[in-house]
Amino acid sequence: MNATERPPLLVFIPARGQSKSVPRKALQPVNGKPLLLHAIHTAQQSAVAARIVVSTEDAAIAAYARLRGVEVIDRPAHLAADNITLAEVINHVIYATGWDGDLLMLQ
Repeated sequence: MNATERPPLLVFIPARGQSKSVPRKALQPVNGKPLLLHAIHTAQQSAVAARIVVSTEDAAIAAYARLRGVEVIDRPAHLAADNITLAEVINHVIYATGWDGDLLMLQ
C-alpha cells in the first residue's frame, strides 16, 4: 500500500429498535429524514468505506436499511437488551461479517 492508499474501513451503524426512551429512534425524522438515513448517507459518501453495516433486531429498521443498499446484520434479541454493551455488539458484527480489516468506524 502506498502513502495515498487507505486501508479498508467497515462502517458500523447500530440501530436498536427497542430503545426505552424512543422506540425505533433510527426511523424518527430529523430535519425531514429518518435519523438512520443521515448515518447511511454519510457513510455512503465516504471514499474509504469498504462496507457499511447496520446491526439491528428490528425488522422495519432492517428493511429500511436494505432498501438503501446497506448490508444488515440481524442482531439476536439477547444483544438488543438494555444491559448489553456496545463492545458486545461490535464483537457480534465483526464475527457475523467475517471482517478482518484493521479499521472499524462506529457511525
